[in-house]
Formats: sequence, structure tokens, C-alpha cells
Amino acid sequence: MRIPLDVLALVITLATVQVCSSQEPIGRDTTEAPSVEKVDFERHVAPLFRRLGCNAGACHGSFEGKGGFRLSLFGGSPAKDYAALAGDPGSRRVVLDAPEESLLLAKPSRHVDHEGGLRLPDDSWQYAIVRRWIADGARHVAGSGEVRRLVMKIERFPGTRSDVVGRRSQARLSHPTALAPGESLRLGVTAEFADGTSEDVTAFVEIRSSDESVAAVDAAGLVTTLGPGCTSLVAAYLGSFANAPLIVPYPPAEESVPRPSPANLIDVAVDEQLDELGLTSSPPASDEEFLRRASLDVLGTVPTVDAVRAFLADSDPAKRARAIDRLLAHPRRAAVWASKMCDVTACNVDTMESPEALRPKRAKMWYDWFRRRFAENVSYDKLAGGVLRATSRGGESIDRWIEVEAAREAAALASFDAEYGQRPFLDLYWRRVGPDGTPPVEDLAELTASAFLGLRLHCARCHHHPYDRWSQRDFAGFAQVLARVQFGASTELRSEMNRQLEARRQQRASGPALPPLPRLQEVYVSATARPLVDAAAEASAPATAPGGPVLAGPTDPRERFVDWLAEPDNPFFARSFVNRVWAKYFGVGLVDPIDDMSASNPARNPALLERLAAEFVRSGYDVVYLERLILSSNAFQRSAHPAGNNALDSRNFARAAVRPLPAETLIDTLNAALETREDFGPDVPSGSTAYEVAPNRLSGTDLDTVFRLLGRGDRRSLCDCDRAAGPSIRQPIYLMSDPSIMHKIAVGRLTRLLDAGCSDRGILTELYLAALSRFPDEGELEFLQTQVSTAADRRAALTDVLWAILNTREFSTNH
Repeated sequence: MRIPLDVLALVITLATVQVCSSQEPIGRDTTEAPSVEKVDFERHVAPLFRRLGCNAGACHGSFEGKGGFRLSLFGGSPAKDYAALAGDPGSRRVVLDAPEESLLLAKPSRHVDHEGGLRLPDDSWQYAIVRRWIADGARHVAGSGEVRRLVMKIERFPGTRSDVVGRRSQARLSHPTALAPGESLRLGVTAEFADGTSEDVTAFVEIRSSDESVAAVDAAGLVTTLGPGCTSLVAAYLGSFANAPLIVPYPPAEESVPRPSPANLIDVAVDEQLDELGLTSSPPASDEEFLRRASLDVLGTVPTVDAVRAFLADSDPAKRARAIDRLLAHPRRAAVWASKMCDVTACNVDTMESPEALRPKRAKMWYDWFRRRFAENVSYDKLAGGVLRATSRGGESIDRWIEVEAAREAAALASFDAEYGQRPFLDLYWRRVGPDGTPPVEDLAELTASAFLGLRLHCARCHHHPYDRWSQRDFAGFAQVLARVQFGASTELRSEMNRQLEARRQQRASGPALPPLPRLQEVYVSATARPLVDAAAEASAPATAPGGPVLAGPTDPRERFVDWLAEPDNPFFARSFVNRVWAKYFGVGLVDPIDDMSASNPARNPALLERLAAEFVRSGYDVVYLERLILSSNAFQRSAHPAGNNALDSRNFARAAVRPLPAETLIDTLNAALETREDFGPDVPSGSTAYEVAPNRLSGTDLDTVFRLLGRGDRRSLCDCDRAAGPSIRQPIYLMSDPSIMHKIAVGRLTRLLDAGCSDRGILTELYLAALSRFPDEGELEFLQTQVSTAADRRAALTDVLWAILNTREFSTNH
């Protein structure tokens, strides 16, 4: 069950408040006292506030502060923090001539009552650091903590590997950060500052392990092994990050399992990591498993009975490659991608313009635009450009555009065939409305960053991002890239509409009336930028790509932004899409969550992500090429059955993951297996499949509830994060209890087979092929034939068998 975000936020806040206001000590930080020649506010004092929790959201980092004292959230602004400490001499937060009387020391050491409890024992080195800074005059050198680069160094304790080398090949521990069971590593972090100096800042950084089931890191930077696998050690200091992979090999497998030679660059990178981990890979999936898995992932449904029979009967060694080509050329592939991109770009009928009756039609236009491009295999950089540089007219003359747009509106009112997909630009992406008019520019910036860069910038709308490098100024700069996009009636549109309305008035006086003009609005680029709301304090920031160049100038900044996206060395664009495609075919991204490609969330296989992204760029952003590469890899074609020592592995692609079917896939697979169709109501063209449902909500049907029950997202968030991930009890409950399924069983494939006079064996075989994409084995056939032949009611017995098949884990998962 997904907890509503507002409830989750409340739970987290209450939990943090409890920790912050606890009267119990938080525990002594056992970090070794650093050798600091001269204490600096930005380099040493400010980072301590974060390590001690002082500037957390529930303490002094909240918008109201605590006890009249407010710090910037997570230390995002050292200048503001210094002003809060030393800007008011009457506050006694800093007392230069008597440092111990400074509230900055007296409160957290509990010499003066402190709601946050003991944070700074007076015999700790942290207390000594802060005291030295006060005694030295409590100075602040602005910019002294500007970090150019953060470097993590690893110290392996001597003498701890000898007992394991004999049990495991030296090659398996050859990775520079391979940690055998019983070993420990100590991490050190050096900051290289903008002024050219460098310093060991280990005592002032936060270090964590991205997977604490593999290894944990204490406050002193000591790494301890907890289990086999790979993790990343991430250090954070003053908004800069460093990370290093850590390998903990698995115990050796009792039996060797041969691994086929790499099929392509994917397998080279995956196999390298498996070798470092000492992990066995499962053998190739059977033909039945491969065809079903590939069909579910590419087409969102199971293969037909005839397709399964033909594939299994084919003895050509190249049949899998031919099957991949057939799947990638199938029209349903584009339908699946269009549905996915409607999720990614937040196609939400509730944010579309009036009239209400046209909203589901506009959703269909949005969907059709993507479907056409994936069907034609338009390169991803051009597809993204068609969204991100969109205007309604796209250079067309105003009078011609009004004529075409009026005809399109009339066609949409009459049917679902508006031919919008032929337009070069998806202006619907920008045609959003809210209760108070158009949404803030910041909303569009947040959505665009998530959809096309894989970045979660929302934190930086209000404060420095706590787990990435982005500041409010960075966010405001990106928002300015989009701030000149307007949706409404431009001056040119109003003038032309007035001219045409006057022409119609004159026509009515002299002859037959012309058809009325609809109320039209357009997406256009204004000479002036829309004002920022949340990032108003940074409104002067020039239009800037995240981590990229300044894009300010007389023309639309989006044009240069799209050009920057397609540059081969762009750090986000290709990686973000490659990560999405990988998640589509493996159930989890190389970076997870898929839109959190932050400095503190490194890829689980960085080499694979880099190589795959580079190959995608080299191919000219060819999506079909990328999908074929993934589908052809040994990694994708492995069995889901454990082999050797990989039973517990779920992160390194040693075997296929068993995944619950997405909502649309489950509904379409049910209908394909049962030979039935769905009626999705008046908001969708008749005869549509689940993957052809464009609106995010449906009226006049219970299927809207079914979609939500099965985990389809509602596209209301500014990220692709509404869709339920992972298994849920809701899916088996639906399959077991929904009355519509029993109705479909009664009227679909089973009835056709019975009416055709098929034998029990023939019916059972076809039901297995239709639902599970395999033949039943002899044991299954013998058992089921006995059950059917001895039943009083043959139809009822076969109905029970089919219902039981649909309720197996084999049917409801991709494996």
C-alpha cells in the first residue's frame, strides 16, 4: 500500500521532532579528533551543525527555527548561518571574550537547558573546535568552503585478508575495494577547495553506504561487512559528494555453472561485476520463458497460442533474434511506449483546459503523438526536442493555424480522430491549467528535470538540496529556461481572432453565416519571463541548464537547452533514458529510483550505465537499437531460477527477477488469455486495450478503480513516481474475487473450445498455451484430465481449472 505523501511527511516530521526534542544524549561521536591548524567557519563549524542534526527540518533548520534561532536547512547557506549566530551581539549566541558562555556552546552541552538534549559534550573534540573558532574571533571568510572536488581514499587494515585468500581465489578479491568477510576498511575524505588548498575533512563529512545490507559505515568512517553484494560508499560535505564502490564477494558456489560468452557490451559489464562478486549466473531461460518475458515487456501482453507453437517448433538457432525483431516491429510496442511516456510527462486530464468534454480527447492526442514517434522510431533526441521546444503554431502563420486548430477542435468534439500526432510539436505538454490559472514555472521545471534528465530538483525549490549539489539558484536558473513559455491568448492571436470575428459579423449581414470560431489559446514564447514563485529570492539567476551552460539570450532558451541535451557529453540526458529503458526490461533501474540520478545515489553498475549510454549516443539515440541490445543480451535472457550461489541476489542481474505485471499488462494479458475485450467507457475509443487508454482517469466505468487497485498511477505528481512498484496483495485479491473475471471465463476462449467439441486434453493444452505460454507437462495433464473427467459438470470443472491457472503466480508475474 502506498502511504499518501502528506501522511508520510507528517510521520517523518513527528519522528524527527521526537529525536530532536529528546532529553537523552544522542551518543558520543567517536570520530578521531582531527588536526585542524586554523578553524574556519565554513569548512569546520558549519559542517558540524549538520552532523549534529542542528540544521535539520525539525530543529533549527525549520522555517520558523527553534527558540528564536534559525539556521539554513541542512546548511545550504553558510552566510545566513553566520549572520544568525554573530549578527546580533545581544543574543549571546557567540560571546567572544568568554567562549564557554556562548549559547552556541552552553546549550548543546546542556550547561543551559536545551530542548534538543545533549549534542556537544564539553569534553568532545567537536566542542573544542567550536570553542577555538569563537576564541579566535568567530570570523567568517565568505567562500572559504567552496569545494572544487571531494576525494574519497580507502585504507585497508593490514593482515586481514590472509585467512580468506586460501578459501577464495585472489582474482575474486582483486577489485580495489573488495572486502572479504571479517575485513574492515577505514575511509578518508579530502576536500580540494576553490582557493587551491586541500584538507582532510573526514571528521566533518557524512558517510553512508547505499546498501546497508552489504556494509555499514560508522561516524568515524569505519566500514564493516554485513553481507555479500555490492554497495557504494557515499561521502557528503558542503554540498559536494564523493563515492566509491565496495564489493563483498559471495561464498563460493558448491558447483560450477558455465556462463555463455558475452552476447554484447551489456554482458561484458554485467559479467565483470558478477566475477568481482564471485556470483554464479543462472543458465539461459527456456524458449517458453524467453518468449513470454519478451512479449510481456515489449508488447504488454502474452504471445498468441499460434506464436508459441511456432516458436517452440522452430529449431533455427537464430529464432530468438528473429523473434526480437518481430516484437520490436509490432504496433503494440509503440502503444506500450506511448502509455509510458504519458506517465513520464504527466498527461493529466485534471490539468487540461476546458471544455471538460475535450479533456479525454486531448489525452488521446497526447498519447497519439508519442505513439506515432515510437512507431516510426524517431530518435529520442528529436522526440524530446518535439516536446521541450514546442509552441502551438510551430512557425505556422496565425490565420492558417486558427483554421487548422478550429477544425481539429471540431473533429475532437465529434470523435477521437483529431490527427494531432502529425504535428511536429507536443504543445499539450505546456497547455496546463490549475485552480489559479497556469501552474508555476517551477512545476514545469521540476517535471521536465524528472522526465528528461532523471533529476529530482524539487528540494532546491526552497533550499539547498540535502543529497545533491543543487542550490536554489541552480533551480531558479533552470526555471528561467522555461519561464518565457506562455499559455493563453497572445497579442497576435487576439488581433487575428478579432479580425476574423469582425469578418464573420460582416458576412452575416450580407450572406450565409460562417461557422463560429471556438475559443482558442496557444503556447507561445513571450519576450518577458513569467515570475518565479517558490524561487523568487533567486529570480535574478540567468537561464541555465542544470550542471550545464548559461542559456540566456534574446531567443527562446529552450532551443539551446534542447541542443545541450543532445551533446554527446551531456551528463544526464542519455543516461536518464537508458536507465528508464533498463528498468522497463529488468524491473529496476541501474539507478533506482529511476529519476534520482543524484550525486549521492550512484548506479549499481556504473560501468554498464556509462557504456550503454555511450552506445545509445553513438547509435544516434536509436530507441529500437537500444531495446534490441538489451533483449539480445544474456543478462535479459537468463532464467529466473536460482543457480549456484545466486539465490539471494536481486541487484546484479545474475538471474532474471520475478516481477508483478503492471496494471495495463495484467488486464491485457487476462483478455488475451480469455479471448475477451474490455469496455473502458466513454473516455476511450471502443475496442481499445488497456495500453491504449490515454486518460489518467476514466468516467462511467468501474475500471478506473481497477486500474488504481492494480497500481496504475494517476499522473498527479511532478515525477514518474505515482505508479505502484513491487508486489501487492491487491493483485491476487482482484484475480480471486472480481466477478468480471468469472464472466469473461464464461463467455471467452473456454466457451469457444467447448462449442467446437475439443477434447479435454486439447482444451487444457490451449489454456496453458494461452495463459502461461507453455505446454502443460504430462503430470499436470494427467492430474487435470482426471479432475475434469470425474466431475459431474465438465464445463464447471474446466472453468475451475482456468480460474486456478489465472490465480497462479506463474500467470500474474513476469519471470
